[in-house]
This record gives sequence, structure tokens and C-alpha cells, in this order.
Amino acid sequence: MEMKLSKSQLYKAFSALGNLADKSGEITVTIHGENLAADATWVRNAITEPLSEAGIDFDVKEE
Repeated sequence: MEMKLSKSQLYKAFSALGNLADKSGEITVTIHGENLAADATWVRNAITEPLSEAGIDFDVKEE
């Protein structure tokens, strides 16, 4: 399944993704964002640190 979501759609999708994780035990999510390379400090502060603090394993792949 592949989705392109706006911020509003993303928040609405959380419940459905939670249902999927409940049923399957674990899900894998792949995320692609545009124009993030220009501000590495923002990416670290807004994305990678909160994910790390939440105990979420992730791998950043540069394109």
C-alpha cells in the first residue's frame, strides 16, 4: 500500500494505521519528504530526536 498524504490526511490515517498494527502486531512505514536536506538542524530537532526519544527504530536514507 502506498499513500500520498497531506498533514490533515496523515492525522486522519493514524487510527487506521493503529488498527493495522493491533491486528498484525507490527507494521513497517516508509516515509519520503521533499526539500528536507537544506535544513539538517530542523530535521534533527523536529524529526530524528523525537523519534529516538519515543523508542522508534528508524533508518534515514539520503537520496
